[in-house]
Formats: sequence, structure tokens, C-alpha cells
Amino acid sequence: MATKTANIALTDELDAFARTDMATGGFGNFSEYVRDLLRHRRQQRIEEDLAVVREAMKEAPVGEPPPAMMRELSRLRRSSRRSK
Repeated sequence: MATKTANIALTDELDAFARTDMATGGFGNFSEYVRDLLRHRRQQRIEEDLAVVREAMKEAPVGEPPPAMMRELSRLRRSSRRSK
């Protein structure tokens, strides 16, 4: 898999926290640490989306949903992401 390089700027406090957390978490380097954080955040986003779908399914009518309902579900999903 191809990789990209990204540089970030951290305050001294965040840098110290990240390095301590990285060391205690058993990560070999800062890149492994950040990749792990990103994977966890991505998984959290997936789980949030699934929760929205599961909640919508509880109230879903039998059969094909009307277009207005699909538009509303899309709107709710977008607004839930923006509010985080």
C-alpha cells in the first residue's frame, strides 16, 4: 500500500502527552501511534453510522421507502457528522 507523509504541529503539552502515550502503548514510533489513532477514529465513525442506520430500521416501513424518507435519512446522517 502506498503511503503519504503528513506533518503536524503540536503544542509542547500535546507533544509530551503523545510521546508518553506512544511509549506506554508499545508503539515503535510516532507514525504507528498516529495511524492507530486514525484507525480507531475511523472505526468510531463507522459505528456511529451503523447506529443511525439501526435506529432508522426500527421505524422503517415494510417495502420500498418513499423518496422523501430517503432524503430525510441522508440529511440526518450528514447533520450528525457535522455536529461532532
